Amino acid sequence: MKDLGIIGPLLMENAGAEISREMVKLIPVLEKISVTIVCGKGNNGGDGFVVARHLFNKGCSPHVILLAEKKELKGDAELNCRIADKMGIPITEVISQNEWEKVREVAIADISAPPFLFEDKALNMEMIEKDRLVSYFKKRGKNTHKGTYGHLFILAGSLGKTGAAVMAGKAALEMRAGLVTVGTPKSCLPIVARSMMELMTEPLEETTEWTLSEKALDKIKELLKGKNAVLIGPGISTHKQTSKLIRSLLPLIEVPVILDAVLASVYVHGLSGDMPVKKTGEKSLMAGDIIDFLPQAVLSMEQDKKDQ
Repeated sequence: MKDLGIIGPLLMENAGAEISREMVKLIPVLEKISVTIVCGKGNNGGDGFVVARHLFNKGCSPHVILLAEKKELKGDAELNCRIADKMGIPITEVISQNEWEKVREVAIADISAPPFLFEDKALNMEMIEKDRLVSYFKKRGKNTHKGTYGHLFILAGSLGKTGAAVMAGKAALEMRAGLVTVGTPKSCLPIVARSMMELMTEPLEETTEWTLSEKALDKIKELLKGKNAVLIGPGISTHKQTSKLIRSLLPLIEVPVILDAVLASVYVHGLSGDMPVKKTGEKSLMAGDIIDFLPQAVLSMEQDKKDQ
């Protein structure tokens, strides 16, 4: 997006405008009612301030509940909060724990991300849409068994984050994976194993902090045999030994692999930070430099895999 000159505030404006349009469709008498918008302190919260502004301009009475202090906001979110504040839109800062009603309906809207970005193989981006998911839910043939539909290996979990491993396993089975095996620190295994009887589990060597140890590499290599895909990362932690384990493991995987966001910080983000340091020096390194080098970091990872 940066290379195309599409700035963050523009994407945020598009997102907020689309949401307000969907609301007008659902509630024709919107100008006669009050609307409460709950915002976090990140950029998604910034979208909420844009929604509030558009609704205000349509005659609605929006009230923003901010789950943070205004001073915590940064960048595009802070910009749109400031605009909404100056327009006189009520903003209540909430910093204590509160209970909220569950969301009943979600509308998906286009915020104008250029389609050709998803066609660039170097960027390795993917848009998941309804048509692509439907094929996974076709009726299964009578002459098939669970092994016909693939075996997924999930490397996940650590102390206090076993729920992430459990949810990943359940989601995989809901998405019709035939077999799912979750590899997790041995102390965490009882929690994961009793969460769902259909999940298979494997105990792995752990650190004293109940995170995956680099000593687990040999067993994981064995567990990868016969697997059709791998998911790494839900609740895995950023422990130093776990980071070393992942760096050693990734080049060895020969099937499709999905990295959870935390792995981006452990591996890809680390690599994309090392690259610009060689050119600019560590003191001159900026966050934007890391983002710019992300595609190269992914390509470098792929090359390491080919060289193994």
